[in-house]
Amino acid sequence: MRYRLAALIFILWASSVVAQVMPSGGPSILSRQPSLRTGPADALFTIRPSASIVGRYDHGLFLPATDAEGRLLGQDSYGIAAILGLDGFHQTRDSVVSLDYRGQFRHYTENDYLDGSDHALSLGYEHRLTNRTLVAGTAFGGLYSRSFGVPGLGRMSPPIVDIGPEIIPTNEIFDSRVYYAGAGANIVHQKSMRLSFGAGANGFTVHRRSRSLAGVIGASAQGNVAYRLSRRQTIGADYTFTKFDFTKGFGLSDMHIVSLNYAAQLTRHWTFSTRAGIFRFENLRVVTVQLDPVIAEILGRKTGLETHHQVNYGPIVRAVLTREFQRGSFSASYSRIVSPGNGIYLSSIAESGRVGYNYRGSRRWNSGVAAGVTQYGALTQTIGKYHSYYGSAQTSYRLKRFLHLTSSFIVRSHRIGEGSDFKRTSYSASIGLAFAPGEIPLSLN
Repeated sequence: MRYRLAALIFILWASSVVAQVMPSGGPSILSRQPSLRTGPADALFTIRPSASIVGRYDHGLFLPATDAEGRLLGQDSYGIAAILGLDGFHQTRDSVVSLDYRGQFRHYTENDYLDGSDHALSLGYEHRLTNRTLVAGTAFGGLYSRSFGVPGLGRMSPPIVDIGPEIIPTNEIFDSRVYYAGAGANIVHQKSMRLSFGAGANGFTVHRRSRSLAGVIGASAQGNVAYRLSRRQTIGADYTFTKFDFTKGFGLSDMHIVSLNYAAQLTRHWTFSTRAGIFRFENLRVVTVQLDPVIAEILGRKTGLETHHQVNYGPIVRAVLTREFQRGSFSASYSRIVSPGNGIYLSSIAESGRVGYNYRGSRRWNSGVAAGVTQYGALTQTIGKYHSYYGSAQTSYRLKRFLHLTSSFIVRSHRIGEGSDFKRTSYSASIGLAFAPGEIPLSLN
């Protein structure tokens, strides 16, 4: 099964046939992502490079290794980083192609083992087959070593069906190399002005370099229906099947989800979307058990292996609230999903909340703050819950036409309770100069 899933991902990557569409106009349900057509209607081609050089100080760098006394290795260090970016799109009457790349090359003064580069790339394609049918495409991938991820990684979330697991790993406990890739396929047909149907599939893989951490290969298929009640309200329903295949013999997981969707343009500036449903999670794995003393005496060993089958049911929820201001934007979200975990935690109930605000004070000034929390509750392991908290503040100021002064501060804390004393807090502070053509301040997303 693992090889078949890998083959599916390879085929999707090679063909770049990925689809995600939604009816034009009206609020979008959460089981469908917005269209790639985010640029001005009269813009046919735009591409914007950026390059930064920053000095940084990182506190709480942790590796999945211990010292002679069994303590986790941690370190603080000053460093320097070059950050590159490239984003843009090309659109015609019927199609849109988009590109988004973020990468950094870093060097630390205290420990060159932590030197390296991080990259994140997303390619998207959208095409109108007929007046009633749209298709779109996305292929994405990346690699990073810091648990903070890649600068601008939040922008790399691919425009594929947003009802499956956390495809891009963002809750890593250690500063260890992580590789991820994925692609998906979906199509939506507008049956009438109000009614539309969609169906599709996606695949993804996450590999972690450390032998202590598990990777995962996964795939999912989905069908959905949406009905526009009015220009400001849309309802919908969807069904999704997802499969996880964990590396290093950690087992297989299947999941079925049935859910309802609702989206509304509450006022001119406020929008709200929610999705709620029920999941059925099934896991099959091999576990170590204590043998009966008589059997143990015959076999000459105290433990053995047996197949363990487990079924869980529970709710899934996601809600997103946004507000646009004249010089800023606000967003708040909450989700409860089943996630393939972070390499230590495998299939888990993942609950997360986030709030953020971006302020565009002028054509020169841009700033943003965000905060969030994530909790993992393992479905197949007897371990305490994992908690992650983070906060960030970033600013950019245009000094000259294409030259910006940038600064950022990010803090993150990890906790594992109920039997573990693991606690880790890390932060990163940086300041530097960035080159980015354009008439607006450098993006902080």
